[in-house]
Amino acid sequence: MIPVMKNIVGITHIFAVCVLFAVISIALVSHKRSSLQASALPYSDVDWLSQEGIAIHFLASRGIINGFPDGTFRGYEQVNRVQAVKMMILAGFIPVTHTMNNGMFTDIAEGEWYTPYVVTAAFRKIVRGTYSSQTEARFEPRKHVNTAEFLAMLGRTFHLEKNWLHGYHDIPQSAWYKEYAGSAWHYDLFPNRLPYLEPHRPLSRNEFAVALYTLFHQPDQKRGLPWWKPPELPDLVKIPHEPASKNVILHAASGNIIVPTGSTTGTGSIHTGTGSGTGSTNTETGSIGTGEIL
Repeated sequence: MIPVMKNIVGITHIFAVCVLFAVISIALVSHKRSSLQASALPYSDVDWLSQEGIAIHFLASRGIINGFPDGTFRGYEQVNRVQAVKMMILAGFIPVTHTMNNGMFTDIAEGEWYTPYVVTAAFRKIVRGTYSSQTEARFEPRKHVNTAEFLAMLGRTFHLEKNWLHGYHDIPQSAWYKEYAGSAWHYDLFPNRLPYLEPHRPLSRNEFAVALYTLFHQPDQKRGLPWWKPPELPDLVKIPHEPASKNVILHAASGNIIVPTGSTTGTGSIHTGTGSGTGSTNTETGSIGTGEIL
């Protein structure tokens, strides 16, 4: 009888320890989630423990991306050209050296929040325009960025190696973006797109954030491989966020522009509408057209 009682007591103790361990684990996960949410912008539509959420938190805490005035991130929305250019300039720690368009692009007006980013990127050959004649070029700022164009911008921003070997089945040998496609394979930027990269597929805000985050967080186990060459990236410093209440909202015809107070250079988080309506969309993740217009 006594051995049986001892066994029952032992089993009870083991069960109690397991329950305690489970409770502690749940509490730690909840604390981690709460801490992460407390240190990040209050995007009500982001799961901070998801792949997208971790990427968004990393980039937002470094001033590279931001959300919307209503507290959402809207990761499903597509990125346009001017939004993409701004994110690349900020992610690459590239100084804004040009502020005036001076007729470079016929559809880029002076004084717009994105003009310094576009012109700086053009002078650094990160982006190009489309020429309607020998002298007139258009930038097409509202066009959506597709995957091929994103990879071209990424490669030019961070001077990534070209013509990496890859296993994608949908990259024609004659495609202008062929030399950039291998970067997606080498750095595993789109793990859910195998064996088809879908180069003409527009990028969402979530995809843009995850790909950029992945470039900055290459796994250590790759470094010992003979073919591995890590990207040469700038050291990103975490910067404190400006509280939402300190943002100044300037109303433009295309939407709302959000500028943190004290910022006059346009380096803060900026949002602008992508259509003709009165809604607003974040300009940090914009869109590019489907041709070789980069």
